[in-house]
Amino acid sequence: MRQTSSKFQFREFCVDDDRCAMKVGTDGILLGAWTSAHPAVRKLKPRSILDVGCGCGLISLMLASQYPHAQVTAIDIDAHATFQAADNFRRSRWASCFHAKSMSLSQFAISEQRGTIDLVVSNPPYFSAGTLPPAVNRRLARHQQAMTMQSLLADTASLANSCSLLSLVLPSFDEDRLMVDAAENAWHVETVTEVRSFPHRLPHRILILLSRTEVTISRQELVIYQAPGRYSRAFWELTNAYYLDSTPAKPVDS
Repeated sequence: MRQTSSKFQFREFCVDDDRCAMKVGTDGILLGAWTSAHPAVRKLKPRSILDVGCGCGLISLMLASQYPHAQVTAIDIDAHATFQAADNFRRSRWASCFHAKSMSLSQFAISEQRGTIDLVVSNPPYFSAGTLPPAVNRRLARHQQAMTMQSLLADTASLANSCSLLSLVLPSFDEDRLMVDAAENAWHVETVTEVRSFPHRLPHRILILLSRTEVTISRQELVIYQAPGRYSRAFWELTNAYYLDSTPAKPVDS
């Protein structure tokens, strides 16, 4: 990935995020790469994908690059973000696969036929307490004022079919609450990957895949950096298909 001004050049597409409250960041890149590579998603070969809170459309583009035959619907309550995502989609070679809509998940769930979505991805707002950012669009992107975890799970359940999958990135402290809310909406946790910045740090994020079938939970770990300025081999192998050749730097085996 190479950044020029507000544009981020990935291997197969370019993303501009200057009109979005939440910028291109590690959480989105991780979610897009991890979801695309997950064995359950590869087995499913989703034909319909929903990106909830799409922002600039990064995750949608990452998924389209791996599943080019899927129809991807990207929704966001921030109209500026939706318009920017649409612009980013139009510049990609999968332009015909995308539908960008400025609407809430609840509105989409009401308007859409039940059971039509194979895969849902979301980097949802996760702050439920604390000081709110002054900018309205950033407040909505980061805080659970417009979409709570309960509403996310309930609305996606109404859109799901028996084979559907739901993929999320969340703060580690939200795992216990998610487990309770998921069970109430017939979502079953399939995989939990704990994300650490460095090997000696505590996990700060979790990547979670949920399905409609109860299975034994698989627990994994992903370390982003093996040392300051040097990505781990696991992170490099997960994300290298999206970055330009020079970024991130290939790890050196110790």
